[in-house]
Amino acid sequence: MQSMNVGLCEAADLAETMTRILRRHAPLELLQQYNEHWREEWQRLLGIKGALRPLQSGRQWSKERGGQVLPCLSASGDNVGTLLNSIGLEWQP
Repeated sequence: MQSMNVGLCEAADLAETMTRILRRHAPLELLQQYNEHWREEWQRLLGIKGALRPLQSGRQWSKERGGQVLPCLSASGDNVGTLLNSIGLEWQP
């Protein structure tokens, strides 16, 4: 679910970026910014960059299985942090 949901967000962002460039005469550098943003997001979501860490207040379940949770979350951006905190985990860059 995560990859589908995030993929839809990425597609919507690409459509908006292209609209800004083609119809509103925004600079082509927006495509580079788009690329950098989504590359960082995917590296984080796939666990290539950073790691999850259990919060002190987290339940034992979160501490034992925290590393397996990230691919199961159907969220991205700031929403990931909110969901992680709700189950006793935090993102560590």
